[in-house]
Amino acid sequence: MVKFWPICHRIHGICGRMGNDQLLYGFLGFFHALVRLGLGPQHPMSLLLDGLCRVAHDDMMDTLRLGYFKSIHCLGDMVGGDHAIVLKMVSNYIKYWDKQGCDQDRFVANFTHLVRAAEARSGRCSEMAIRTLHSFTYALYYNSDDKALCSQLAGDLLARTAEPPSANGQIQWSIETQSYAFASRVLANLALEKGDRAGWCAYLNSAISRLGTGDRECRTRAVMLLEDLKAELLKWGDVGGWQRLEQRRSELLSTLTT
Repeated sequence: MVKFWPICHRIHGICGRMGNDQLLYGFLGFFHALVRLGLGPQHPMSLLLDGLCRVAHDDMMDTLRLGYFKSIHCLGDMVGGDHAIVLKMVSNYIKYWDKQGCDQDRFVANFTHLVRAAEARSGRCSEMAIRTLHSFTYALYYNSDDKALCSQLAGDLLARTAEPPSANGQIQWSIETQSYAFASRVLANLALEKGDRAGWCAYLNSAISRLGTGDRECRTRAVMLLEDLKAELLKWGDVGGWQRLEQRRSELLSTLTT
């Protein structure tokens, strides 16, 4: 149930883009046949899939949304609302299905408790704590209007990942490095929203410089951040800055093809 509803949501979106409603029904029907064969026709999953196969197309999205909503609450009742899987499901639900679908204050409180528990268990800069804080920051950035809290979380995440892991002096792509890149981008975008172009450039340039000396995946992410910088400079009419960035991009790309 954790993965089932998001998979259905994704296939439903593909159906809309392709103009073929039968893709989702084909998936549900095939899955139903497998469950009937393996678990029997009276198994709860078999009954659920049988019911979904009968839902009219116009009612499908609301049915899927309600199914995911109920699954989140059922799992939360069993393992607690501050469980990592439950919070990840809530984050996915409010991002893709219903932005008003949860109590934001409770969501923040539960995620804060989860971060604190991870810190107490393994330390502030442990992989577990950083992974949890990354998920919290991601959820807030995409699902909340609380820019102040989002900025605070991203700043904390950036500070904890300022010294990413390395091998033979070269930065390696990891959850720490991923979190560093993400926090840099969030802080840059929040600065740009306030009209702080210098801050926006500083955050991205710092991340590009650091990731650009790392392993292949780090350098790939540096190129992606360079693309963000280039696009914005072009909007500003800064041709000289754009050309300098294009040169940096070409140099980085050459390291990825050798």
